Amino acid sequence: MTRWRRCASRRGSRASTSGTPGGWRPPRRPRSVQSRRPATCLVARVDPARGTAVYASAGHLPPAVFGAEGRGELLDVPVGPPLGTGVGGYEALARPIGPGQTLLLYTDGLVERRGEDIDASLARLTALRTSAGARPVDVVDAVCEGPDARHAEDDVAVVAARLRPRPPQEVGRAAVADA
Repeated sequence: MTRWRRCASRRGSRASTSGTPGGWRPPRRPRSVQSRRPATCLVARVDPARGTAVYASAGHLPPAVFGAEGRGELLDVPVGPPLGTGVGGYEALARPIGPGQTLLLYTDGLVERRGEDIDASLARLTALRTSAGARPVDVVDAVCEGPDARHAEDDVAVVAARLRPRPPQEVGRAAVADA
């Protein structure tokens, strides 16, 4: 699976990891850039060994997971304020990632349409069905070619990732050979 890392601003600020659930807090913005528009962010930290992912959202749309059978669902990630607002309070959520599930992260341009309620936009995404056993690249193709995706009014970025199955390790064999 693609390795996700959180990034902190390099412009004279440091990320703090204390005081919030999950130990993550966004960096404070210098006063010189506080008048700029806030940004949303979704962080996904995947632990392939445990088959879990920890999510934290700063005002971003929720990630989606497409199961091995091709059905999509939105993950109910607690939403904190956008970055750059000067308000903290980010809650992390851990969820398992099962075999064959594809994690989908996307920008709002994929789903938002002018004059349409965001819930209707997100329902359009989860109503999409992919073929059973679809590869991550097939899921990306499906959501980019899916219902109304061609009428995007904003930039679109989509990332799909899936855990790769690991071959079984022979536990104990090496211990016996060393004895």
